Parts: sequence; C-alpha cells; structure tokens
Amino acid sequence: MKHTDDQTSAANRRKLEALFSSGSVAALSQRSAAQPPRTTPLDAKRSVNGNGPRRTHGKTVSEFWLRRETLRNARDPAEIERAADIFLQHHQCPDDLELLLKLVLHPREKVQCEAMGQLSSLLLQKRMPNTFLLADKLSQLACRDLGEATRSCVEGLQWLIAARRNEE
Repeated sequence: MKHTDDQTSAANRRKLEALFSSGSVAALSQRSAAQPPRTTPLDAKRSVNGNGPRRTHGKTVSEFWLRRETLRNARDPAEIERAADIFLQHHQCPDDLELLLKLVLHPREKVQCEAMGQLSSLLLQKRMPNTFLLADKLSQLACRDLGEATRSCVEGLQWLIAARRNEE
C-alpha cells in the first residue's frame, strides 16, 4: 500500500514540475506583477445607511468611522460643533438620523440647511420611523434668530412632518 502511495505522489510531483517548467506559470506571474492589485479605500466600502466598514480583527479603523463616532458621542454644543466641523471637512452630510439631528442645531446656517435637506430626503423616502425628535429639534431651532434660508428649511420640514402624520 505504501509503495502505491509513493508512486502516486511521485507521479503528481512530476506533473507539477512539468507544469512549472513549461513557462506558463512564469508568464502568468510576470503579467500579475505588471498589474498592481485592485484595492478600494475603506470609505468606498460604506453601506447605504452611512455606516462605515465593519471592523475586522487586525485591521485599522477607518478615519470615516472615527470621525463619525466622535460626532455621535459629542454631547455639549461646543463639542458637537467641533466634531461636526471635522467630520464635514472630510465627508458629505451623513444620512444617519442621529447625526443629522445633531447637525440641525449647528450654529452655521449652511450646515443646518444641508442637514435639513438630508432629513427631508429621509422623510420623503419614509426612512424615518419616528418624527417626534425631529419636531422637537425644529421647535428648538425655530426659537432662534434664523436666516431666511434656514427658516424656509424649518418650515418645509414642519410641513413634511405634518403631511406624514396626516397620512398615518
């Protein structure tokens, strides 16, 4: 039995040696060396809901994920403003409801309007399960001295919330 196994493994070894010595493998390795491997940045692997790539063992966390979580964990207005500015320097306005609700209260009108635009998109797509938090943030925002564009965005969102509540 052992003699047959030795003959089989020797035959297999000869076949492999013939394959490697034929030059086809060398040509293949030269072709693959000329073409660099295709890679994608971690931020390109984001899912539709704005979440970053999953963290896997042994891999570094993406900058997107770090910035997003810093904004998510920010509590006081100054900390939210600082985290939002850093996030928006490198990324577009997220479609994450929790982050958008924080961005609505940002002191800059441009950030507020972008966040409200994303929120209206989520409302129209019916991707917002509950509108009570948004209505509360909008009432807080309406008490402030707002620019014309921001006031228009607030009124538009309030109208969308009222229309959605009438549908239900």
